Amino acid sequence: MKRIFSFVIFILCLIGLCGCSSSVSDYALTIDGNRISRGEYMVYLHEQKKSFEERGGVDIWEADFDGTSAEEVAKQNAINSLTLVKAAVAQADGLNVELDDEDRSEIAAESSELYNDIGQDKAENMGVTEEDINGIVEESHIQQKVYDLVTEGVEINEADFEAYFQEHYNSEISRYNDITIKQIYFPSDTEDSTVHYDEAVAAMGEINAGVDFDEVQEKYSQSESKDPYLLEDGMYDDVIEDELYHLPEGGVSGVLEGADGYYIFKVVSIDAADMDAVREGLRAEYVREKKMEIYQAQNEQWQSGMTVEKNDVVYNEISIMDC
Repeated sequence: MKRIFSFVIFILCLIGLCGCSSSVSDYALTIDGNRISRGEYMVYLHEQKKSFEERGGVDIWEADFDGTSAEEVAKQNAINSLTLVKAAVAQADGLNVELDDEDRSEIAAESSELYNDIGQDKAENMGVTEEDINGIVEESHIQQKVYDLVTEGVEINEADFEAYFQEHYNSEISRYNDITIKQIYFPSDTEDSTVHYDEAVAAMGEINAGVDFDEVQEKYSQSESKDPYLLEDGMYDDVIEDELYHLPEGGVSGVLEGADGYYIFKVVSIDAADMDAVREGLRAEYVREKKMEIYQAQNEQWQSGMTVEKNDVVYNEISIMDC
Protein backbone atom coordinates (compact mmCIF):
# COMPACT_ATOMS: atom_id res chain seq x y z
CA MET A 1 0.00 0.00 0.00
CA LYS A 2 1.43 3.34 -1.01
CA ARG A 3 1.57 6.25 1.42
CA ILE A 4 -0.40 9.03 -0.14
CA PHE A 5 -0.21 12.07 2.09
CA SER A 6 2.88 14.28 2.05
CA PHE A 7 2.46 17.03 4.62
CA VAL A 8 5.45 19.35 4.37
CA ILE A 9 6.75 20.86 7.61
CA PHE A 10 6.16 24.40 6.38
CA ILE A 11 7.48 25.81 3.12
CA LEU A 12 10.20 27.37 5.28
CA CYS A 13 11.83 23.95 5.76
CA LEU A 14 12.73 23.96 2.08
CA ILE A 15 14.74 27.13 2.25
CA GLY A 16 16.79 29.56 4.35
CA LEU A 17 19.75 31.74 3.48
CA CYS A 18 22.96 32.99 5.03
CA GLY A 19 25.65 35.00 3.39
CA CYS A 20 24.07 36.60 0.32
CA SER A 21 25.83 39.84 -0.45
CA SER A 22 23.76 43.02 -0.44
CA SER A 23 24.52 46.66 -1.12
CA VAL A 24 22.96 49.52 0.79
CA SER A 25 20.44 50.08 -2.04
CA ASP A 26 19.68 46.44 -2.86
CA TYR A 27 18.17 44.85 0.21
CA ALA A 28 14.51 43.86 0.36
CA LEU A 29 13.96 43.99 4.10
CA THR A 30 15.64 43.82 7.48
CA ILE A 31 15.03 41.25 10.21
CA ASP A 32 16.23 42.37 13.62
CA GLY A 33 18.39 44.95 11.90
CA ASN A 34 20.05 42.41 9.59
CA ARG A 35 19.70 43.18 5.89
CA ILE A 36 18.07 40.53 3.69
CA SER A 37 19.29 41.06 0.15
CA ARG A 38 17.00 41.21 -2.84
CA GLY A 39 18.44 37.89 -4.03
CA GLU A 40 17.96 36.20 -0.69
CA TYR A 41 14.35 37.28 -0.51
CA MET A 42 13.69 36.22 -4.10
CA VAL A 43 14.84 32.68 -3.37
CA TYR A 44 12.09 32.46 -0.77
CA LEU A 45 9.65 33.98 -3.25
CA HIS A 46 10.73 31.43 -5.87
CA GLU A 47 9.63 28.63 -3.53
CA GLN A 48 6.33 30.38 -2.87
CA LYS A 49 5.74 30.71 -6.62
CA LYS A 50 6.25 26.97 -7.07
CA SER A 51 3.95 26.17 -4.16
CA PHE A 52 1.14 28.42 -5.40
CA GLU A 53 1.30 27.11 -8.96
CA GLU A 54 1.38 23.48 -7.82
CA ARG A 55 -1.90 24.06 -5.99
CA GLY A 56 -3.67 26.51 -8.27
CA GLY A 57 -1.99 26.25 -11.65
CA VAL A 58 -0.26 29.04 -13.55
CA ASP A 59 -3.50 31.06 -13.61
CA ILE A 60 -3.41 31.44 -9.81
CA TRP A 61 -1.85 34.90 -10.21
CA GLU A 62 -5.10 36.21 -11.66
CA ALA A 63 -6.88 35.43 -8.37
CA ASP A 64 -7.11 37.39 -5.16
CA PHE A 65 -7.69 36.41 -1.54
CA ASP A 66 -10.14 38.59 0.34
CA GLY A 67 -9.19 41.57 -1.79
CA THR A 68 -5.43 40.91 -1.72
CA SER A 69 -3.71 39.76 -4.92
CA ALA A 70 -2.23 36.28 -5.04
CA GLU A 71 1.15 37.86 -5.74
CA GLU A 72 1.05 40.01 -2.63
CA VAL A 73 -0.03 37.02 -0.51
CA ALA A 74 2.94 35.05 -1.88
CA LYS A 75 5.31 37.94 -1.20
CA GLN A 76 4.11 38.22 2.39
CA ASN A 77 4.34 34.44 2.81
CA ALA A 78 7.97 34.66 1.70
CA ILE A 79 8.63 37.23 4.43
CA ASN A 80 6.89 35.03 7.00
CA SER A 81 8.88 31.97 5.96
CA LEU A 82 12.12 33.88 6.02
CA THR A 83 11.38 35.22 9.50
CA LEU A 84 10.49 31.73 10.77
CA VAL A 85 13.81 30.38 9.51
CA LYS A 86 15.87 33.21 10.94
CA ALA A 87 14.15 32.87 14.32
CA ALA A 88 14.92 29.15 14.40
CA VAL A 89 18.52 29.48 13.25
CA ALA A 90 19.13 32.09 15.94
CA GLN A 91 18.42 29.38 18.54
CA ALA A 92 20.89 26.86 17.07
CA ASP A 93 23.88 27.66 19.26
CA GLY A 94 21.82 27.67 22.44
CA LEU A 95 20.35 24.28 21.52
CA ASN A 96 23.80 22.89 20.58
CA VAL A 97 22.68 22.18 17.04
CA GLU A 98 25.53 21.01 14.82
CA LEU A 99 25.74 19.65 11.29
CA ASP A 100 27.51 16.32 10.75
CA ASP A 101 29.12 14.72 7.69
CA GLU A 102 25.85 13.16 6.60
CA ASP A 103 24.20 16.57 6.74
CA ARG A 104 27.02 18.07 4.66
CA SER A 105 26.61 15.39 2.02
CA GLU A 106 22.86 15.99 1.82
CA ILE A 107 23.40 19.74 1.72
CA ALA A 108 25.72 19.42 -1.28
CA ALA A 109 23.19 17.32 -3.21
CA GLU A 110 20.22 19.52 -2.31
CA SER A 111 22.16 22.69 -3.14
CA SER A 112 22.85 21.43 -6.64
CA GLU A 113 19.20 20.47 -7.06
CA LEU A 114 17.90 23.86 -5.90
CA TYR A 115 20.37 25.81 -8.04
CA ASN A 116 19.42 23.77 -11.10
CA ASP A 117 15.73 24.26 -10.34
CA ILE A 118 16.18 28.04 -10.33
CA GLY A 119 18.48 27.95 -13.37
CA GLN A 120 21.74 29.80 -13.92
CA ASP A 121 20.28 32.73 -15.86
CA LYS A 122 17.50 33.35 -13.37
CA ALA A 123 19.88 32.94 -10.43
CA GLU A 124 22.13 35.61 -11.91
CA ASN A 125 19.18 37.94 -12.41
CA MET A 126 18.07 37.30 -8.85
CA GLY A 127 21.58 37.97 -7.56
CA VAL A 128 22.34 34.59 -5.98
CA THR A 129 25.31 32.29 -6.59
CA GLU A 130 25.88 28.59 -6.09
CA GLU A 131 27.59 29.45 -2.82
CA ASP A 132 24.50 31.35 -1.70
CA ILE A 133 22.33 28.36 -2.58
CA ASN A 134 24.55 26.19 -0.38
CA GLY A 135 23.80 28.63 2.45
CA ILE A 136 20.10 28.28 1.74
CA VAL A 137 20.19 24.53 2.17
CA GLU A 138 22.52 24.69 5.17
CA GLU A 139 20.05 26.84 7.07
CA SER A 140 17.30 24.49 5.99
CA HIS A 141 19.08 21.63 7.75
CA ILE A 142 19.73 23.71 10.85
CA GLN A 143 16.05 24.69 10.88
CA GLN A 144 15.01 21.04 10.63
CA LYS A 145 17.24 20.05 13.55
CA VAL A 146 15.76 22.83 15.68
CA TYR A 147 12.29 21.59 14.74
CA ASP A 148 13.21 18.02 15.72
CA LEU A 149 14.52 19.10 19.12
CA VAL A 150 11.45 21.19 19.90
CA THR A 151 8.97 18.47 18.90
CA GLU A 152 10.66 15.29 20.12
CA GLY A 153 8.71 13.21 22.61
CA VAL A 154 5.26 14.49 21.61
CA GLU A 155 2.58 12.29 23.19
CA ILE A 156 -0.78 11.64 21.54
CA ASN A 157 -4.13 11.74 23.33
CA GLU A 158 -5.97 8.71 21.96
CA ALA A 159 -9.42 10.23 22.45
CA ASP A 160 -8.36 13.33 20.49
CA PHE A 161 -6.91 11.15 17.73
CA GLU A 162 -10.10 9.12 17.47
CA ALA A 163 -12.10 12.31 16.97
CA TYR A 164 -9.59 13.40 14.33
CA PHE A 165 -9.84 10.02 12.60
CA GLN A 166 -13.62 10.17 12.40
CA GLU A 167 -13.52 13.73 11.08
CA HIS A 168 -11.00 12.99 8.33
CA TYR A 169 -11.88 9.45 7.32
CA ASN A 170 -14.63 10.13 4.80
CA SER A 171 -12.87 13.04 3.12
CA GLU A 172 -9.42 11.42 2.99
CA ILE A 173 -10.13 7.74 2.34
CA SER A 174 -9.98 8.10 -1.45
CA ARG A 175 -6.34 9.19 -1.24
CA TYR A 176 -5.41 5.85 0.30
CA ASN A 177 -7.04 3.78 -2.42
CA ASP A 178 -4.98 2.27 -5.23
CA ILE A 179 -6.30 4.11 -8.29
CA THR A 180 -5.37 2.91 -11.78
CA ILE A 181 -5.72 5.51 -14.53
CA LYS A 182 -5.19 6.14 -18.24
CA GLN A 183 -4.36 9.48 -19.78
CA ILE A 184 -4.65 11.41 -23.00
CA TYR A 185 -1.82 13.95 -23.06
CA PHE A 186 -1.23 17.13 -25.07
CA PRO A 187 1.93 19.30 -24.67
CA SER A 188 1.74 22.88 -23.45
CA ASP A 189 1.02 25.59 -25.99
CA THR A 190 3.33 28.45 -26.83
CA GLU A 191 2.25 31.96 -25.89
CA ASP A 192 0.89 32.71 -29.36
CA SER A 193 -0.87 29.38 -29.97
CA THR A 194 -3.74 27.31 -28.59
CA VAL A 195 -3.37 24.38 -30.96
CA HIS A 196 -2.82 21.72 -28.29
CA TYR A 197 -5.57 23.03 -26.04
CA ASP A 198 -7.92 23.05 -29.03
CA GLU A 199 -6.99 19.42 -29.72
CA ALA A 200 -7.73 18.53 -26.11
CA VAL A 201 -11.14 20.17 -26.33
CA ALA A 202 -11.83 18.28 -29.57
CA ALA A 203 -10.85 14.99 -27.92
CA MET A 204 -13.08 15.75 -24.95
CA GLY A 205 -15.92 16.46 -27.32
CA GLU A 206 -15.56 13.03 -28.91
CA ILE A 207 -15.58 11.34 -25.50
CA ASN A 208 -18.69 13.27 -24.51
CA ALA A 209 -20.31 12.16 -27.78
CA GLY A 210 -19.80 8.54 -26.80
CA VAL A 211 -16.55 7.59 -28.55
CA ASP A 212 -14.61 5.00 -26.55
CA PHE A 213 -11.82 6.50 -24.40
CA ASP A 214 -9.19 4.09 -25.76
CA GLU A 215 -10.07 5.03 -29.32
CA VAL A 216 -9.75 8.75 -28.55
CA GLN A 217 -6.51 8.08 -26.69
CA GLU A 218 -5.03 6.27 -29.68
CA LYS A 219 -6.05 9.10 -32.00
CA TYR A 220 -4.89 12.08 -29.93
CA SER A 221 -2.51 11.26 -27.07
CA GLN A 222 1.08 12.45 -27.51
CA SER A 223 2.58 10.51 -24.59
CA GLU A 224 4.85 7.56 -25.35
CA SER A 225 2.87 5.07 -23.27
CA LYS A 226 -0.87 4.54 -23.47
CA ASP A 227 -0.96 1.80 -20.84
CA PRO A 228 -2.85 2.13 -17.52
CA TYR A 229 -0.75 2.98 -14.46
CA LEU A 230 -1.10 3.52 -10.72
CA LEU A 231 -1.69 7.07 -9.52
CA GLU A 232 0.99 8.15 -7.04
CA ASP A 233 0.90 11.15 -4.72
CA GLY A 234 2.92 14.03 -6.17
CA MET A 235 2.71 12.69 -9.71
CA TYR A 236 0.65 15.70 -10.85
CA ASP A 237 -0.25 19.18 -9.61
CA ASP A 238 -2.55 19.22 -6.58
CA VAL A 239 -5.49 20.49 -8.64
CA ILE A 240 -5.25 17.49 -10.95
CA GLU A 241 -4.77 14.99 -8.13
CA ASP A 242 -7.77 16.34 -6.23
CA GLU A 243 -9.88 15.70 -9.33
CA LEU A 244 -8.54 12.18 -9.81
CA TYR A 245 -8.98 11.15 -6.19
CA HIS A 246 -12.66 11.97 -6.37
CA LEU A 247 -13.55 10.43 -9.74
CA PRO A 248 -15.54 7.17 -9.57
CA GLU A 249 -14.36 3.97 -11.19
CA GLY A 250 -14.88 4.36 -14.92
CA GLY A 251 -15.13 8.13 -14.59
CA VAL A 252 -13.48 10.52 -17.06
CA SER A 253 -12.11 13.94 -16.13
CA GLY A 254 -12.51 17.09 -18.12
CA VAL A 255 -9.55 18.79 -19.80
CA LEU A 256 -7.07 19.48 -16.99
CA GLU A 257 -4.05 21.75 -17.32
CA GLY A 258 -0.78 20.69 -15.71
CA ALA A 259 2.65 22.25 -15.59
CA ASP A 260 3.69 20.44 -18.78
CA GLY A 261 0.49 20.37 -20.81
CA TYR A 262 -3.15 19.27 -20.94
CA TYR A 263 -4.61 15.97 -19.76
CA ILE A 264 -7.80 13.95 -19.96
CA PHE A 265 -7.91 11.01 -17.52
CA LYS A 266 -10.00 7.90 -17.10
CA VAL A 267 -10.16 5.96 -13.82
CA VAL A 268 -9.75 2.33 -14.86
CA SER A 269 -10.11 0.76 -11.42
CA ILE A 270 -10.14 1.56 -7.71
CA ASP A 271 -8.83 -0.93 -5.14
CA ALA A 272 -10.07 -0.01 -1.67
CA ALA A 273 -7.51 0.68 1.01
CA ASP A 274 -7.00 -1.51 4.04
CA MET A 275 -8.54 0.09 7.13
CA ASP A 276 -5.46 -0.56 9.26
CA ALA A 277 -3.32 1.23 6.68
CA VAL A 278 -5.73 4.18 6.62
CA ARG A 279 -5.68 4.47 10.40
CA GLU A 280 -1.89 4.25 10.47
CA GLY A 281 -1.58 6.93 7.79
CA LEU A 282 -4.01 9.30 9.50
CA ARG A 283 -2.23 8.77 12.82
CA ALA A 284 1.06 9.80 11.20
CA GLU A 285 -0.57 12.93 9.79
CA TYR A 286 -2.15 13.72 13.16
CA VAL A 287 1.23 13.49 14.89
CA ARG A 288 2.79 15.75 12.25
CA GLU A 289 0.04 18.33 12.67
CA LYS A 290 0.46 18.34 16.45
CA LYS A 291 4.21 18.76 16.09
CA MET A 292 3.67 21.67 13.70
CA GLU A 293 1.35 23.35 16.19
CA ILE A 294 3.91 22.99 18.97
CA TYR A 295 6.76 24.21 16.83
CA GLN A 296 4.87 27.17 15.40
CA ALA A 297 3.87 28.32 18.89
CA GLN A 298 7.50 28.12 20.04
CA ASN A 299 8.77 29.91 16.95
CA GLU A 300 6.24 32.69 17.44
CA GLN A 301 7.68 33.22 20.92
CA TRP A 302 11.15 33.52 19.43
CA GLN A 303 9.83 36.05 16.91
CA SER A 304 8.05 38.17 19.51
CA GLY A 305 11.08 40.40 20.07
CA MET A 306 12.13 40.58 16.43
CA THR A 307 11.51 43.52 14.11
CA VAL A 308 10.83 43.14 10.39
CA GLU A 309 10.94 46.16 8.08
CA LYS A 310 10.56 46.30 4.30
CA ASN A 311 12.78 48.41 2.09
CA ASP A 312 9.84 49.58 0.00
CA VAL A 313 11.98 50.95 -2.84
CA VAL A 314 13.37 47.48 -3.58
CA TYR A 315 10.52 45.34 -2.26
CA ASN A 316 7.84 47.01 -4.39
CA GLU A 317 9.87 46.46 -7.57
CA ILE A 318 10.11 42.69 -7.04
CA SER A 319 7.69 40.72 -9.22
CA ILE A 320 6.66 37.12 -8.73
CA MET A 321 7.33 36.59 -12.44
CA ASP A 322 11.02 37.37 -11.93
CA CYS A 323 11.48 34.33 -9.67
